[in-house]
Amino acid sequence: MFETAGFDPIVSQETPVAVRYDDKELKVINAFATPEFKASVELARKWYLAGYAPKDKIESADHEAMWRAGKFALRMAGVVKPGGDIEYRQRFGQPVYQKSMMQPFLTTAAASATMNAICRTSKNPERAMMVLELMNTDVEFYNLISKGIEGRHWEWADKENKVIKPGPNNVDYNPNTDWMFGNQFNAYYIDPEQAAQKAWEATYKLNNESPPSVALGFNFNPDPVKTELANVSAVFKELVFPLTEGRVDPETALPELLRRLDEAGLQTIIQEAQKQLNEWAKSK
Repeated sequence: MFETAGFDPIVSQETPVAVRYDDKELKVINAFATPEFKASVELARKWYLAGYAPKDKIESADHEAMWRAGKFALRMAGVVKPGGDIEYRQRFGQPVYQKSMMQPFLTTAAASATMNAICRTSKNPERAMMVLELMNTDVEFYNLISKGIEGRHWEWADKENKVIKPGPNNVDYNPNTDWMFGNQFNAYYIDPEQAAQKAWEATYKLNNESPPSVALGFNFNPDPVKTELANVSAVFKELVFPLTEGRVDPETALPELLRRLDEAGLQTIIQEAQKQLNEWAKSK
């Protein structure tokens, strides 16, 4: 929602407190009070009235079945990545074509979402660090944890191109959560089309060529504004999605959203975020 317009949401995805990813002044803004957000909800409303979007809210549990049944033509969301079209086709049972509509950029939230850390109460942090080092550097160890034991949980389909297939006991160990364990670029491919596309290499290139947000590395401390964050989150959940889905008129709904957010304490959060961001910038 935020990144599409070039905003880095430095607090959370349920708080429109952001900086523009290329703003060297590091000005913290309310992303919902910008021309970009206004234009996006006006377009959503136009599409809704034209019949391009469902008239009623669709529960998330029903999305998958409706995609597989061919009820949707497109969606304006989701991660666009090398090989992603193949994953969507396998998931929905029909061809899916993806197109990025934004300049990819690196954020703290995206970088930290798949990172591992050592608990500060660990009794043996040095050994824990050694395990993490193996997970990120040792290809065989990483795939042992991610895929299981060769010959039992997986077998080679194309060893030259690092493609594997389910083994005779695949059902006994198949976590399918490679991204949680370490460096996924060390993972064996499970799809020959992704291997042919060299999806890992393409993703690595994309990551390296994407510019960093000016706030990359900043972590917001929510403690000073916990009450305000809870109040803003409640307003967000109530009012934002009907607006972004076009189900309400932005001429009246957008001013109402902005008013309710301010009443919930959004400006206090913005001020605190600006204070912390300025302190962080000085310490760099």
